Amino acid sequence: MTDTLDRLRRLQGLRRQRRAAQPDIPQADAPSSPADPSLAADAIGQQGDHPHEELAAGEVIENAAGSCYVVTARYPLSVRHGPHQLGAILAQSPDALATFHPQFGLHRHLDYTQALFLDTETTGLGAGAGIYAFMVGVGSFEPPAHPTTPADDLEFVVRQFFMRSPAEEGALLVALADLMERHAMTVTFNGRTFDLP
Repeated sequence: MTDTLDRLRRLQGLRRQRRAAQPDIPQADAPSSPADPSLAADAIGQQGDHPHEELAAGEVIENAAGSCYVVTARYPLSVRHGPHQLGAILAQSPDALATFHPQFGLHRHLDYTQALFLDTETTGLGAGAGIYAFMVGVGSFEPPAHPTTPADDLEFVVRQFFMRSPAEEGALLVALADLMERHAMTVTFNGRTFDLP
């Protein structure tokens, strides 16, 4: 008990010292001018000198709803992300989570090769007009585009779908729906109620 009281007294003493040492901040001579609105547009690529194509190598894809921009990266399963190799999840079974989430039917899925990993970046939280998923990132296990050995049966493919303007929302959603139809389950970062309609 005495140790705890001693610690509290020392912390209280530090608080008094911190209050006494106020920084000397000079007053501004004049208010700063407002930011140039074109700078914000440049930062998000709407009117900037750097179109998406220059910032990230990808391709414009077209479908019945229009066009959007997609960046694709392919990784061997041996690549490490943090302490684990990308392919390590394939040794796990989705049904290990079935007990915690019986409503999702995880016991039906044999492995994560059937999964589409999905995350969204939006212009805000909530619903309604003006909230867009301007970037949707998806990852999946797929056969390699250019196999080099017979052991190269799968790789992890990351696709980032970019909505360069609100007019491309339909095309992005159609492209995403087409990809989702090829997978038996979806794994999200934020959860079904946020990332999925």
